[in-house]
Amino acid sequence: MKKYNQLLVAIDLYGDPEQVLAKAWAIAKSNQAKIDILAVEHDPSYVYASYAKAGGRLKNTATSAKQKTKIKALEKIHSLIHPDFLANTSAIVEFGQATELILKQAKRLQADLIIIGSHGKHGLRLILGSTANGVLHQAECDVLAVRIQAGAE
Repeated sequence: MKKYNQLLVAIDLYGDPEQVLAKAWAIAKSNQAKIDILAVEHDPSYVYASYAKAGGRLKNTATSAKQKTKIKALEKIHSLIHPDFLANTSAIVEFGQATELILKQAKRLQADLIIIGSHGKHGLRLILGSTANGVLHQAECDVLAVRIQAGAE
């Protein structure tokens, strides 16, 4: 079996990340791998885009909303980190298009395995989900799609 040294674990903080992380912990333990957990959030500053002409106050509010979203996401990730892996795990929060950012981080980190949850429910996406499908077809490293089981934790 291939040894993995650098894992990128892409999670949806609002879609049962524990299942994906459980698989990551098992792989990391058997490989003594470093883990980077990535959550891609929706940029709350877009809410304020229509008010951009109004001046600095609303722009500052948009920046503040983005910072608050990032802090909240980082706190959630840190609460999910298994105590045995605290020293070898980092958290990353990005804003934007998930597939693109997952692939960018995998390249930057020189990940040799991307672990991603899959819970697509319609048509071809029933097999993987659109983000997992995009990552699988474009990644330069191995990809493990963990099927999210509803209600299982």
